[in-house]
Amino acid sequence: MKISKLHLNRILIFTTMFAMTSCGLFNVKKYETIKLNRANSTLNLVETGSTTGEVITPDEMKFTYTNYLLNKTFMNAHAYIPSPVVGEAAMTIKVLVPLIHFSDSYLITAVQRGIIEDKIRAAFEGNTQFLNVKDFYKKASNNLINFEFVYTDWYSAGSSSQCTNEQKTYSIVDNVVKNGTINGNPIDSKEFDSNKDGFIDAIYAVYDVHNYVESHDNNDNLWAYTLDNSNVVRNKENPVARNFSWASCDFLDKGYGDGDTMVDPHTFIHETGHLFGLFDYYDYNKNSSPICALDMMDLNTCDLNAYSRLILGWMKPYIVYGNATINLNEVKNKKSCIVIVSDKSTLTKEKSTGKYLFNPFNEYMLVEYFDFDSLPNNIDLVSGYSPAKLDGLTSYTTSGYKIYHVNSPQLLASKQENTTNYEFYYSHEPVEKKNTYFLNIISNTTKGSTKRAETDLFNVLEITYDDPEFDYFNEIALIAKQTVNENSYRSLYVHKNEGDELKIEKPSNNFLYFKGDTFDSKNYSNYFIHGKNDNGVILDNNDTFSTVINFN
Repeated sequence: MKISKLHLNRILIFTTMFAMTSCGLFNVKKYETIKLNRANSTLNLVETGSTTGEVITPDEMKFTYTNYLLNKTFMNAHAYIPSPVVGEAAMTIKVLVPLIHFSDSYLITAVQRGIIEDKIRAAFEGNTQFLNVKDFYKKASNNLINFEFVYTDWYSAGSSSQCTNEQKTYSIVDNVVKNGTINGNPIDSKEFDSNKDGFIDAIYAVYDVHNYVESHDNNDNLWAYTLDNSNVVRNKENPVARNFSWASCDFLDKGYGDGDTMVDPHTFIHETGHLFGLFDYYDYNKNSSPICALDMMDLNTCDLNAYSRLILGWMKPYIVYGNATINLNEVKNKKSCIVIVSDKSTLTKEKSTGKYLFNPFNEYMLVEYFDFDSLPNNIDLVSGYSPAKLDGLTSYTTSGYKIYHVNSPQLLASKQENTTNYEFYYSHEPVEKKNTYFLNIISNTTKGSTKRAETDLFNVLEITYDDPEFDYFNEIALIAKQTVNENSYRSLYVHKNEGDELKIEKPSNNFLYFKGDTFDSKNYSNYFIHGKNDNGVILDNNDTFSTVINFN
């Protein structure tokens, strides 16, 4: 499902401010930086034996940033649901679920709305063929997130024809918070602000008119999207709505919904991912398919990939920086993944704890285990989830390993008087400079120039970034085994048919890696753009990968 236009400008491109940290009277260096300059490393992945070599284990590392850690340091930010990281205590997050009734609804009677309400509750926390929203995120977060959904009474919001833009939609949600009821009682918004920042943690509004695709009208605001209204001022006494998801109850009756008793929670799970700050991994301009559709943040299918869990802090990786051997069963038991840093990367060690810092907003290769036998992975593949156009198609039929190329650095903006300097930030060391902030400009969308909100403590500027350099980075891209020696880094899974219509290559077991396979990064060099791109633009990133992975 799409992210709204306003969401693209204010959520997809988020800005984070950092305050200067005092070090006392002396400038004591808190980190040890280890520079790498290696080549031709070998990683052996084995099913027996010990993990040894140049590798940092999950117990030896800590996150520099996650989506939430980045965001909460910004003085007026609240784009994402509060979330702990691995090793911290689990959190219960109360989610407010406004039930929106429009006068032009096809649910005319209270009885009809009652039936739909039961299905809404089922999608969020009841019995579904696919995991409901609550169970999906409890599993995805390794039991760190426990959702508690609280449903409002049906709120009459007039005609849906008024919902012509995102701001008007926000006004409806805001009115529900201020004037709606729960079991006949006024809403106490403090119950929904777990981190006491003056904003409600999460809102998921469900409305009772058709989504615009089903109704064939032109009001594409009647769709499913997630919005952050960054103009809202926090109120700690009466926390206010800021970010929310919005979807028609039509989505309950998609792939696994039979219009009667069964419900389909896929869209609701996908949009909740946006509430945590995850982006869409499909190309809005339909020029490419970087991770080939099968992901909850791509075409609403299967599961969250390991990269999504890393940037949320729900999974700690094994970090490989040279020659190493890793026991794959150990990785599985720890519910972990493997990160391979580039040849010229750096390691950062925090002196006070002895931990190695890991900034997941960086460039690296990522190896994850794809567990076909574990729900929710396989039901979409076995049943053929029709909204993702998978019905009748051959896809993965077994477990195996996926390899990704991640390249999602923040753009570091540093202000000096009236000048702002920009550079990609590939470091694992946290930024502690005054008048410094981050812009996220990397996505999986081609030709996605747009206005990026650039914020400091005193004002908001809008600058249009239209640099072709940005179009040569995918936030995350699947490196499928069968695509060895392909020529185009952007179009590895797509082609144009005779009518110039984009077609996505069907994923298959040939995309996965198995015991006996070898991955040599030199054979997949088109995934790693260095030096000059097709248009002669010189890229800042000169890192290379030369690691050979043996699946033994």
